[in-house]
Amino acid sequence: MKLNEICSSITVGINKFNDTHEENLIQVSLLTGQSLNDKGFLDVDTRTTKTVFVDEELIEKKKLKEGDIVFLSKGTNLRASIVTAEQEKLNLFAPATCLVIKVNSEVALPEFLTVFLNSEYGQAVLNSLNKGTTIMNIPVSSLKDIEISVPDLGAQHKLAEVFHKNNQVLHAIEQLKVQQIKATNAAFQKLMV
Repeated sequence: MKLNEICSSITVGINKFNDTHEENLIQVSLLTGQSLNDKGFLDVDTRTTKTVFVDEELIEKKKLKEGDIVFLSKGTNLRASIVTAEQEKLNLFAPATCLVIKVNSEVALPEFLTVFLNSEYGQAVLNSLNKGTTIMNIPVSSLKDIEISVPDLGAQHKLAEVFHKNNQVLHAIEQLKVQQIKATNAAFQKLMV
């Protein structure tokens, strides 16, 4: 099945915004490539977003919603991330270096497509579509034509469960790592005094 057949839309992020506030413009957060982590989720904080101002009409058209997949289609490390329910409330927008993919929920889950795009096989397929030299560039038209073997929704729900549990475990490991570094540094400080 072609990617285009499992998606309700694939659009380019915004390129029309102001860096300064003007009348009738609304403040929003613009993702950067750093906002897309390699685990399939967005990291949204002040280090990975940029404050910009957009026309009100763009809010409904381009604001990221829960279940949207943000795909970094230009750069050196192509990857996909899912927008969560909490992130939908943050007035987030994807930049023009990203594509926003909305899946048809009757055919596929966003977790399935995210896992596919970030997988070794998916990355190999994307590399074959590359239109850039040093900086990779995957055009929308090429992405739409990717052939994907789509499992039934039952299998996709199991995949989504594993995907979310994996993210929880990796997050817990990261927190443990931070705590370990703090404890070790405190012990070093105490021993050096």
